[in-house]
Amino acid sequence: MCQSFGRVVESVDKSVKLDSAQKGALPKGKTRKDLNESIHYTDHNGETHEGVYAVLEIFRKTWYGKVAYRLSQKPLVGKLFEVIYSIVSNNRKFLSAQYFSPANLAKNIATIGLLAGIAASWRLWFAPDDFPSLPYIESMALPASVNLVLSGVVVVSLLASLFSKKYTSHFSIASVVIFLAISFTDQTHLQPWAYMYAWIIGMVSIRNILKLSASNTLSVLRLMLGWIYVWSGSFKINPDFPDVFAWMLGPIAELNPANDEIITAAITVGLLELLMGAVLLVRKTSRIAVVGLSAMHISILYLIGPFGLDWNAVVWPWNMIMILLLFAVGWPKYQTGLKDLFAKERATFAVVSVGFILLPLLGHFGRWDTYLSFSLYSGNVSEGAVQPASGEHLKAYGFERRITVSNVATHEVGVPSYPEERVLRAYFKDRCELNDSSELFYTRKTHILEPEREFYRIDCYSVL
Repeated sequence: MCQSFGRVVESVDKSVKLDSAQKGALPKGKTRKDLNESIHYTDHNGETHEGVYAVLEIFRKTWYGKVAYRLSQKPLVGKLFEVIYSIVSNNRKFLSAQYFSPANLAKNIATIGLLAGIAASWRLWFAPDDFPSLPYIESMALPASVNLVLSGVVVVSLLASLFSKKYTSHFSIASVVIFLAISFTDQTHLQPWAYMYAWIIGMVSIRNILKLSASNTLSVLRLMLGWIYVWSGSFKINPDFPDVFAWMLGPIAELNPANDEIITAAITVGLLELLMGAVLLVRKTSRIAVVGLSAMHISILYLIGPFGLDWNAVVWPWNMIMILLLFAVGWPKYQTGLKDLFAKERATFAVVSVGFILLPLLGHFGRWDTYLSFSLYSGNVSEGAVQPASGEHLKAYGFERRITVSNVATHEVGVPSYPEERVLRAYFKDRCELNDSSELFYTRKTHILEPEREFYRIDCYSVL
């Protein structure tokens, strides 16, 4: 914490000289024990300030420092500042490790992001009867009450990881393991934001337990985020993305997705995101990517947020969290280069390469799931609709006869359905038990091995 505070002080006032409590000169009437217990600052007039008042004096040249200093002159506010300083000072070792280490800061941001996502889609986690449970293996379906309890344990573990002094990493790993178990028994939970957060939380926590290099950990996270953007951009270069692009720009202008200029602009957006991801991977240029990608997330927030399309509220906090993660991971200077990371930690490099390079690459060949390949907002997904829809759904959506499975999930539990063919068929089978005269119409996502859209129509007798 002292080093972090020192760097902040130097950025505010380069004339301030920082001395070690063990080696530096002692202020008049002070012992080294005094200096170890509290910050001391000697101003240009030779007057020594201690504790919170030393901090206020140091930052007094800034506009916010001036405001804080004036407030501190009021007795009640001054006492409050002293109490806050005392709490921080007495717990500085814990706070330094838990909140001021860049890698742990990224983990905590991801933890808050996962909690925000769960809150925004609370019906998925705590009202599971609203949408059928769709396990990866049918025989592994769990009762709704069990999933509800497990979801509660995930939330409690995440909260405990933020405040525990001794077992923060253990609580984090527990939350990730239970989340993966829930997702295996109901694939709708495996949303791309939750999957990404789980990777970050799990990676940092395991490395903390093994006491591996914090600098290397930050580089591992940068490697992960960089490839997420590379793949997200690459999957947008497809014939369906111009439709999504034109729709997203709806709050600004009404555009025709078939227009050549819109198609060119859509492809350019995908290429720029891919390029920014590659720039983030390079330590010397990562700050450029942080600025560019943050601007992209701010634009997305405006377009799909409450002042734009007011669509899919669960991804609003995700875009905000991504900006914070970019600054936490891509902005610090003190990081290991990827070449050195490969030389020092080949096992970690191999794990990340499989999860963030090899498997998403298979997504371009239709051999890995869309969400797990970081294909985001691409428009190229497997999607389907059940016909006829139930009367209740028709009334809720205003459609005449057909309603997409993804729209049903968004309406019922606050997130889109998991966009894979097996999930569509599993959902249809569940609906057939209510109405065996229904039919499922669906299309498969395109990929390198199957570049043309395939349309399918099945009835209940083929799945029951």
